[in-house]
Amino acid sequence: MLHNNLWKTLRLIAIFTLVLIFQIAVDTYTQNQEIIWVKDKLLELVWEPPQGGSDHYRIEILKTDLFAVPVTSSLSYKYTKSNRLEIELLANHSYTFRVQSVTSFGALSDYSDYTPFYIFKEKKDQIQERSKSDTPLEFSLFQNYPNPFNNSTTIKYQIPHSGMEGNKVRVRLEIYNILGQRIKELLNKNQLPGEYSITWDGKDDNGRQVTSGLYLYQLIAGDRKVLKKMIYLK
Repeated sequence: MLHNNLWKTLRLIAIFTLVLIFQIAVDTYTQNQEIIWVKDKLLELVWEPPQGGSDHYRIEILKTDLFAVPVTSSLSYKYTKSNRLEIELLANHSYTFRVQSVTSFGALSDYSDYTPFYIFKEKKDQIQERSKSDTPLEFSLFQNYPNPFNNSTTIKYQIPHSGMEGNKVRVRLEIYNILGQRIKELLNKNQLPGEYSITWDGKDDNGRQVTSGLYLYQLIAGDRKVLKKMIYLK
């Protein structure tokens, strides 16, 4: 019996240690790292050549799929003779780079420091401008902007007149973690048909800042529901 209890205790300690290490890794991932939002899909990297000269350069590329569950990263390398390189970025991925020079004899220099996080952001959803007398024709929840975000983000949605009974409809906008637990109720009120936006500051219903990761936001209006994903980077 004592042996079994000891084994269970050691197993719990091991599980707790793994969870703690994972949490530290997530928090360290963006700690003190600048995030640069790239509007153009093509990113040009340029660096200073070493004083001793170089035959070519090796560029290490760390790419992270921010919408994967769980979030996944991959490491790749590119080579160039020039001290510049053009990279095509994917949306909803973060990139960091570092460079080392290679001599004609194959000797490698030390790596440079890592660059900031580069994230390509496609143009946000556009809503056609309407006069005040017009109302939306579709029930829509738009992608939050910016996304990913590390301070606050804005969520836009529109409530149509067609198909909704009465002048007002009960509207709820809620945030969930990846486990499906509701962490924040952003809105719960009756609203007229129209276009709306609301800001989330990354805090839960208790006023605590959430951790980095993938979150879901759901709009409910009457019997209609729509769900989207977003990324919070601490």
